[in-house]
Amino acid sequence: MVTSVAQHFITEDQANQQVSGEVRSWLGRRGLTQRQLAAHLGLSPTSLSFRMKGRTPWGFSELMRIATWLDISLHDLLGDGLINAKAPVRGADEGLSEKLPQLDSNQQPLDFRCLGTGGLFVHMSYPFFMV
Repeated sequence: MVTSVAQHFITEDQANQQVSGEVRSWLGRRGLTQRQLAAHLGLSPTSLSFRMKGRTPWGFSELMRIATWLDISLHDLLGDGLINAKAPVRGADEGLSEKLPQLDSNQQPLDFRCLGTGGLFVHMSYPFFMV
């Protein structure tokens, strides 16, 4: 029996917002302030504010330092939703598959050209020599 797992896709902006929400929640649980967190991370209150609002992405090392400071794991800090989320494939909705070269039965691009003598073949993108 095959079970399928629902894939949860999340954009980078959504991830930043969710990380900020989780950090905010953990600060509240521990009775700590954003000013204390900024001091711990060596950030100005404005820089931390930009992260908390999702304007500036969190760095991995910052998240690790926050988790250590809060005495929790990175998994606890981020939660299952973020840990299991997947980023959408870049360009999937931009029609990139239409830009891929068409291949012949030998998996060679159709624009392969034989220049004549000696079995010299040149591809438009890269040189490929056969002797």
